[in-house]
Amino acid sequence: MSDGFTTMTQTFKCITWASDTTTGNGGTIIGADTAFPLQWADSIRFLGFFGYETAEFERKYIKYQTGIVDKIRDEAIKSFSMKTSRMPNWFHERFLAYALQADHIYVSDYNRNNSSYNYKHFAVIADSGYSPKYTGYSRYSKVLDLKFKEEQQRIYRSRCCS
Repeated sequence: MSDGFTTMTQTFKCITWASDTTTGNGGTIIGADTAFPLQWADSIRFLGFFGYETAEFERKYIKYQTGIVDKIRDEAIKSFSMKTSRMPNWFHERFLAYALQADHIYVSDYNRNNSSYNYKHFAVIADSGYSPKYTGYSRYSKVLDLKFKEEQQRIYRSRCCS
């Protein structure tokens, strides 16, 4: 493949968990009209890369009538990118229906040149739309470049107001 992902050390694994009463994939509705919610898991390992960590800052302020502005909270919202190799249509249908709509998504990246070794069963939430890039006219022409956020944002600082 010409997109750079060729060996098992250049792979990404996605495990998803969901508890749902109705799940559909391409017209198939699973679990409709059941008394107990379905609980399912899906796991798939594929050529790709997870990482490229960035952070946006969310800051909250209070402005008093005197004109003084106090910063009361800082929070770093960490986000990540997932890039795949060219994948067939069945992969895209499965990933769209089961991974991006799951209650919990856990990723593991097996790229030996990744900047972090902490992406092992790493909890994330989807943060972008699904818009594959088409690289040709074959069954393997779709490439994904998706954004995720860390499921638990733990980098913050709160301040008391004076």
